[in-house]
Amino acid sequence: MHRFERPDEDDRSVEFHLGCGDWIRLLHANGLEVEALIELRAPAGAGDPAGLPVTAEWARRRPTEEIWKARKRSPVLHEGLGHEGRVRERGLCSCTATQASGSG
Repeated sequence: MHRFERPDEDDRSVEFHLGCGDWIRLLHANGLEVEALIELRAPAGAGDPAGLPVTAEWARRRPTEEIWKARKRSPVLHEGLGHEGRVRERGLCSCTATQASGSG
């Protein structure tokens, strides 16, 4: 996590941000797949945003906001058994490897 201190005399707040790679690892570790990352930039002709420490010109060249689209990963299924492989990995399933291969 990265710490950002605002240098503004009127606003001496501190923000904490994760980088994109950190977000991807965090989402993946929690069972999500990133489908899209949309980086929002200021449109041509936009005025300077109120309350932000950036100009419209700066915001046209670099994203000022992001939209992350993530989806929960599909569970891994045992072949032909129709239940989650992760259940078996945790010892919560009574099927055997021979049943999973179709010979039991």
